[in-house]
Amino acid sequence: MPDDERQVRRLLSGKIGELLVELELTARGWHVERLDGAAKAANGDLIAILGRHRVVIQVKTNGTQKDRVFLGYAGKFLQHGATLFNAKQAAIETDIVVSVTGGHQNAEFYIFTVTEADQIAQSHASNWYETPTRKGAKRSVNFPISPKCETLQDHRDRWEKLVKVNVLAYAAS
Repeated sequence: MPDDERQVRRLLSGKIGELLVELELTARGWHVERLDGAAKAANGDLIAILGRHRVVIQVKTNGTQKDRVFLGYAGKFLQHGATLFNAKQAAIETDIVVSVTGGHQNAEFYIFTVTEADQIAQSHASNWYETPTRKGAKRSVNFPISPKCETLQDHRDRWEKLVKVNVLAYAAS
């Protein structure tokens, strides 16, 4: 498959994941807005509001490995020690990472605080990088960080995390 076709599939898969999260949150009573292409929102995909709670969400979609939770690519972390989330200078930062797996027919949602997502992703990337390939060679640094779903069941459908991270400060009238 040509690289440009892979990139189109990845973009479509990502947009489908965002829509699935948006639909799930809307069904749960949240008001959701997309942050598509907003330079100030380089770290988030959606903003969700419920009452006094405002949450910026970054969506990661696994379109190819149905039994894995996709959390990004390892390259910048392994080469430069960079965080995987909120790595860009922007006015808006992610509070929650939602990884969507299983495709649009059988979507599963894995919900992490940004701190949890960074810790899990960094640990998985470090461990996988140190594991030789089947042929005994060293791994390339820019592999997808994709822990098995079964190892992250404590994070599946944990939507309640959204109301714990960010409460808007309203002035008392």
